[in-house]
Amino acid sequence: MTQTIYRTEPMATRALGAEIRHDHERFVQLLERVSGKQFGAFEKVECEVPHKDVETERGTVRLDVQLTFDSGLVGIEAKLDHELTTRQVAAQLEALGKTGTLFVLVPRKESLASSVADDDRVSVIDWDEVLACFDAPRLVKDDIEGEGRLLKTTVEARLHALGLHERMPDWGIRVQRGDGGMPSIVFERRLHDGEDAKWIRGQMQVPGRGMPSHLEDTQFEGFVGISVDHMSDADFPNPNLTEEAPSWIWALEVLDEQVLSKNPGRIAVSRGSAGNGRKGLGKHKLPLAKRHLSGRTHLARGYADWSIGPKTEPVGLDDLGALVETMLTWSNGWFAALQAVSLTRADQ
Repeated sequence: MTQTIYRTEPMATRALGAEIRHDHERFVQLLERVSGKQFGAFEKVECEVPHKDVETERGTVRLDVQLTFDSGLVGIEAKLDHELTTRQVAAQLEALGKTGTLFVLVPRKESLASSVADDDRVSVIDWDEVLACFDAPRLVKDDIEGEGRLLKTTVEARLHALGLHERMPDWGIRVQRGDGGMPSIVFERRLHDGEDAKWIRGQMQVPGRGMPSHLEDTQFEGFVGISVDHMSDADFPNPNLTEEAPSWIWALEVLDEQVLSKNPGRIAVSRGSAGNGRKGLGKHKLPLAKRHLSGRTHLARGYADWSIGPKTEPVGLDDLGALVETMLTWSNGWFAALQAVSLTRADQ
């Protein structure tokens, strides 16, 4: 029975460095085949190599694994179940210099956002390909997949596979991890042209701040809202000083009356109570909702610094498809309703 020994990313990348030092030939062949480049004579491998952060002029950027060839540097940014951002990749490329090449090493290529590897100096490889380069390696697949650590990347692969780019062609779509580190797929669309335009912004995400022990226990919740700014007096007027409702109240009423009450979708609206904003004028969110959405404050969930709207009840992995259909109904229906109501109001 194989035991998991390397329990963190630094442990795994150090073990990889040791395997490369012991026998680098097939690994280098993999890098050259994937990138289409020839790196020349191999000189050395190092782990956690610090480089000055070019952008901030302070602190350091660390390359997980750095290979030195007579032609220049090759860096490897290795991930197990942590998120990789375009900012991280840009910093790694800066550290390698203009002639350097970066390889992003991930458990599953399909879980990686395509924007991360947009640069022609970046190539993507996975742990299966890498481990296959070594005879009887000390670093094994159980070290990479053990202890349920790949649940987030597995879920992100599922979110990419939903095909929202094709099903919502007029919307901006991205898979990311939220403030709590949980996987989510975000969709947004501007209601009209202009800098002051409101957006419909929503997401499907794993709720909470921790993944379950098993993939089949993963839950998802849907959310759709109207954009707000927690520093805006127009979005969050002091309810003690005015009786006027902000525009997001009106937008939520349109959603409830024109979409949720007529065609709510297969997944139920959550009746959970709305919380108050914690930043800036967001402290007025709940008092405004209670005054103007009496009995319907569940519509005013979300985030005072992003968007406000309702959530769905949580669903399991088997109902993810139904959740997608519900989000399509809510978001597209709401967009069309707001467009129609705005035109009617403009004609009055």
